[in-house]
Amino acid sequence: MSIYVFRAAKIRFTYKNLNGSLIEYIETFLCCIFKRKDACKRFYKTTSLTQTINSLVGKPLTIRQRNLIGGALSPKLLITKCSSNLHNLLILDANSIKTCWIELRPKGIIAHFVNLLNKYMFIAPYYNLDIKKQTAGEYTLALKHNYINVLVSGKSQDFMEKLIQQKLIQPTKKPEDF
Repeated sequence: MSIYVFRAAKIRFTYKNLNGSLIEYIETFLCCIFKRKDACKRFYKTTSLTQTINSLVGKPLTIRQRNLIGGALSPKLLITKCSSNLHNLLILDANSIKTCWIELRPKGIIAHFVNLLNKYMFIAPYYNLDIKKQTAGEYTLALKHNYINVLVSGKSQDFMEKLIQQKLIQPTKKPEDF
């Protein structure tokens, strides 16, 4: 599974200021290159990033589909434990509570979490996703060697049951295996 790393790129701009003189400046922006990493750092929406995510987990559900299943986003879930790679991203901000929310897609899930104003995504197709119930109200979402333990209660419990039902409907093999 391909996940993404971002690198900085520079673009040179020229424009006229109010008194008519040309000003040249270099703006640094972030562009996407594809590598194998554990979480995708998402700065802004790019077509290549969107296309790759859509190929892995499908396009976002339509409004009609979301209404039929009762919603595609979970409430905020408390992260109790995670793999070391994801933990290194989360410990950068020691003052914040570690939370995430999960988005259902037709072929997988995206777990979103924010740290120090950076947005990260944990992308997991259903055929690679393992869902385990650890204790009462605690679930593990595992993708090969990466995992997130989340604490659920109330409405989030209903969402986890919906997620398990969606996973049961989906095939367990990669699309290339058919």
